[in-house]
Amino acid sequence: MVWLLSATSLILAGCSLASPWGPKVPLSNKPRVLIVGDSLTVGGFGASMEGIFIKGFGADKLEVYGCCGASVEHYLKDEPVFMCKCGYRETTKRTKVLDNWQGGRRPRAFPTPKLATLLNKHRPEVVIVQLGTNNFDTLLKKGASAMARQQEYFDRLASEMVNTTRTVKRAIWVSPPDSTKYPANIEKTVDNMIASAARKHGIYVIKSSKLTRYVV
Repeated sequence: MVWLLSATSLILAGCSLASPWGPKVPLSNKPRVLIVGDSLTVGGFGASMEGIFIKGFGADKLEVYGCCGASVEHYLKDEPVFMCKCGYRETTKRTKVLDNWQGGRRPRAFPTPKLATLLNKHRPEVVIVQLGTNNFDTLLKKGASAMARQQEYFDRLASEMVNTTRTVKRAIWVSPPDSTKYPANIEKTVDNMIASAARKHGIYVIKSSKLTRYVV
């Protein structure tokens, strides 16, 4: 099954499917864009975003980092390094790495980069975070006892998105797509955590569950 996301809503970030919390700050004609995420960014989402943004702004204006298995906390600067062992994507003007499952071959292990490090390194105008799906597992296993710590992680990442460098003019969080694997209340909890963090820090939220189409 494949989920498809309307990329135009990400570029415009002001459509009816995006939250109203982000500031309406004008961007340059060809802004530098940084995208980070989990296995969805390693896979089809990342590939689609690469094609769209490279076509629109140029290959030298896009950086993409996707780490299979990564949760929100794994991109935080003060948390332990998480080794992603099920797939990795890195696309910059100097590097292009895509290591995924192919023909039964296990991908190499890569350290998940820290968002703050990437922001300082690339200094983008637009930062897009596609994270939260792997936090479902933590909430499913630990329940209410994990909620406060998980919300702290979401808040810290949102803060890093907008406060690490003054170059960022637009921050966008793509919430997890709809999934039949997890209970609806778990998905809603993560959506609410993203929304809470986004309100505090002026971040747009694209609710991908409203833009998801499954194809068998």
